[in-house]
Amino acid sequence: MISNTRILAKELSNLSLETFLLCVDDEGREYIIESIIKQNMHCDSDSNWCYALKIKKSNAGCIKR
Repeated sequence: MISNTRILAKELSNLSLETFLLCVDDEGREYIIESIIKQNMHCDSDSNWCYALKIKKSNAGCIKR
């Protein structure tokens, strides 16, 4: 499980460069990663936030490669 930025950075550093990167759900639908955003943790303090990958649905249901 990738739960923090250190683990994500380590995993990404092990990948080949110039390769597609996308998100896939349990049913195999593919999503494009649009950006990395700061997301509020939905508690009383605005100082509680995390990073989130903003994804975008593909209209065709799969990424054209």
